[in-house]
Amino acid sequence: MLILFLGFLLLFIILPISAYNGLVRKRNQVETSFSTIDVMLKKRHDLIPNLVAAVKQYMQHERELLTEITALREQAMSANKRKDQLAAEGQLDKALGKLSVSLENYPDLKADKNMMHLQASLNEVEEQISASRRSYNASVNTFNTAIQSFPTNILASLFGFKAFTLFEATTSERANVNVANLFNS
Repeated sequence: MLILFLGFLLLFIILPISAYNGLVRKRNQVETSFSTIDVMLKKRHDLIPNLVAAVKQYMQHERELLTEITALREQAMSANKRKDQLAAEGQLDKALGKLSVSLENYPDLKADKNMMHLQASLNEVEEQISASRRSYNASVNTFNTAIQSFPTNILASLFGFKAFTLFEATTSERANVNVANLFNS
């Protein structure tokens, strides 16, 4: 009788509580991972005005690109939805890539110590953003697998746990880069 009671206690009380807590931990890990991406994006957003200010005096011909970068930065920072923010960040990534290629046309600017430091800082932040995105996707994968696997899928649907979307490159980001076009823009 005692064994039956302990089996009942384990099956209907302890296991569901443990499974629920596991789902909460995994969901919180996804949120933490996304917040790390946010921190890295904020760091990049803080670097952009310095970068734009440093290159403005040299790059009279790229004024339109600098204006675009500034506008995209504002758009990314003011986005309310995760999807909108990620879309704006993708466009900002592209514009910053164009700026890096454009810098090749300005040897004096490339040799400037402040500019070199800003570029190195931006490259480091881009690497950290990339690592944060990989971490986020790993957390999302773990969470999504948990809410789709038996028996936690029953608890997940009962308590309203929803799958997260993986961070994916856009179609334009997956396309091969035409380097000749970058030098002409």
